[in-house]
Amino acid sequence: MRTLILLCCLLYAGLLQAQSTLTEAQKRLAATEVYRSLSSFQTILSSLVGPPRSAQDPVTRRQFEEYLNSYLLPDTRFYNDLLPAVSGSRLLDPKDYYEGIPLRYYRQGIKQFKIHSDKEEIRFSSNIRTTANGYLMEVYTKKTIEGNPEGMGLFMKTIPCRLSVYFTMQGNLAGNFKIGIMDTEPAPATGTFSLLEGNPLEYVTLADIMKEMSKTLSSAIPAGITQQVQVQNLGYGDKGIVTPLAELATITLRDELRRLNPAIQVESPSRSWAQELMAVKGSYQEEGNFLTFTARLFDRNGEAVGKPATARILRKNISAESWQPEPEAVASVTAVNNALKNDEPLPNPKRLGFTLRTDRGDSNLLYAEDDTMRVYVRANRPCYIRLIYRDAENHLLLLQDSERLSEFTTNQWQQIARDKDYIAAGPPFGPEFLIAYAADVPFQKLKTRKVSAGINRDGKEEYYLYIEDNLETVKKRSTDMRLIKTADASVVERTINMTTRAKLNGKK
Repeated sequence: MRTLILLCCLLYAGLLQAQSTLTEAQKRLAATEVYRSLSSFQTILSSLVGPPRSAQDPVTRRQFEEYLNSYLLPDTRFYNDLLPAVSGSRLLDPKDYYEGIPLRYYRQGIKQFKIHSDKEEIRFSSNIRTTANGYLMEVYTKKTIEGNPEGMGLFMKTIPCRLSVYFTMQGNLAGNFKIGIMDTEPAPATGTFSLLEGNPLEYVTLADIMKEMSKTLSSAIPAGITQQVQVQNLGYGDKGIVTPLAELATITLRDELRRLNPAIQVESPSRSWAQELMAVKGSYQEEGNFLTFTARLFDRNGEAVGKPATARILRKNISAESWQPEPEAVASVTAVNNALKNDEPLPNPKRLGFTLRTDRGDSNLLYAEDDTMRVYVRANRPCYIRLIYRDAENHLLLLQDSERLSEFTTNQWQQIARDKDYIAAGPPFGPEFLIAYAADVPFQKLKTRKVSAGINRDGKEEYYLYIEDNLETVKKRSTDMRLIKTADASVVERTINMTTRAKLNGKK
């Protein structure tokens, strides 16, 4: 018996074409995202049988119309032959839906409409067809309908359900999911697949491996108390470059940790991070035909906790442009690493405990255009701080020089330049570095020149201090105690790698 159909007028024969050119990996990626979207679908479908809303509330109506349009295709028609009093069809205008259909269902006693979203119950059609604007995927699962329409005592539990879901695909990223059809039809005997079966080497998705990694990381978090965990970006290899894949993987891992354990407060890197948090840090690298991801949990003191989480995915399942950094970016990072390489041990580094971080953490940072940055330092005894920024154009900017941390700030995080934030992201974009030195004595002067940075809010002109020495010279004049003429002094060097990028479609 057909129960409920949301049938789009666009589904005439001429619109659908032959089997699409999506690869098997892309089909799996799309199916994974459809699976993740089922909770949203459930919400909009449940609203079909929910209590009526007040048509007199324009704010609620506007929000509801936007909500409805975000999940259903335009020109959708509503059909129903479950209830005897309801027949025929009509255009599903948001106003009509808002004022009519929920009220009718509510009065006729439908109390529950549930789409089952367990992986064990969901199958996807292998024949994903192309449409005028994207793709159409048939999804087979179960549904439960419960109520008492006209005294019928309706209770239909786990009956077959088919959803036709429209979506778009750019590279390996699926999105813009909308419902086109929903009816009662079991999965065919052949031509479907489950996310729980298949060759993992061929079909494993980014969402799959982030979910597995989240289990390992979650098990290392102490139980019984609420924990705040910051997930820092999974950068490219030892270069720490944040690629589009790195950004997507980090977001996915963060979401999976939230979903796996609601007691864990998973924090996005933001300026609100002024307290000590546990942190997840990691990277990915190319290994033959695979990309291998590694991540590990660190406690509030920076000590590793539990086992590292590792997973791998076939390179062919990820678009090359999303995971491969630009050669110029790799060369830039390599040049900085070589310049900062310690050919000789730093003098007495263990005597001075010094830590550097920003408002977004201390590893594989990402800043979008116009973002600002706050810098924090901590030392175990009084010392002097030198702070240098190396931008994507290879310029060296002297942010602070010989700023003293007093005995009153020992072992406490202190913000550098409390009265301002640093502009971290402006064109040109690419790999950039924050480099800090701490020493027991003031540093030797560097050769600098002033460059106007414009007028501040107080009407005073501000300046950038560009360092005219190269990075090798800066390092030597910052760490060579023979130049400072203090043989017993301690010096510590810390660096933070970051990637800056332009806004995406006008958004950060």
